Amino acid sequence: MTRRSPWWLAAAVLLAGAGTLSTARAQTPPPPLPGIVDPHVTPAELARMKARAAKFSAARNAVVANPKLTDAQKRAKIDLLAKSANDDTLAIMTPAQRKIVAANRTIVGQAMASQNARNQAFTQTHAAEISAGQALTKKLNDSITPAQKQQMQPFKDAAKAQYNQIMADPKLSPQDKQQKLNALQQDTQAKIVSVLNPAQKVQAEKLQQMERQLQTEAQTAGPPPTH
Repeated sequence: MTRRSPWWLAAAVLLAGAGTLSTARAQTPPPPLPGIVDPHVTPAELARMKARAAKFSAARNAVVANPKLTDAQKRAKIDLLAKSANDDTLAIMTPAQRKIVAANRTIVGQAMASQNARNQAFTQTHAAEISAGQALTKKLNDSITPAQKQQMQPFKDAAKAQYNQIMADPKLSPQDKQQKLNALQQDTQAKIVSVLNPAQKVQAEKLQQMERQLQTEAQTAGPPPTH
């Protein structure tokens, strides 16, 4: 199991300032779920779907790269684009194919609900560690001086610009985007940490240790109990 923490790595200081880096990430395709059925689209249908997907991708990339939009505005516009693309794609299918897709989506929804239950169980089990991480993050954030924030800002601005470039690049696969975003995150974090004073670096390192520990435990966590 994997999960994204809202606080560890001193996210508010080290990464959140990089804008969408901390909240929007390219997703690699998940492995197939048991029970998923191929709707067997025809070559002609597939060609129309690919054309519609390309139209959505181009529109989405334009939204992501628009510097005049806030992250919230981008998400809202992308949601509308996705709904329109979904409706158009379903309209290409036959009734039988749409029935298969609906069943597949039910399976995916159940899997997501199970994952959410795992996440909730993990959060409850590790409430003390999470609370400690939040407190340490706040302490570190509060210790950042205006001069340090000024030094960090160019790194954050550059990271946000690079994020937009990566997400808008039509030549990159989702896996390539994720790889580049991970590298960008690590590079930005290292640059920002370099601005911290020795005491702050100790706090940041402690947060990183807590992150590694929680990630290890999250990956080995089993499914939630059934009743």
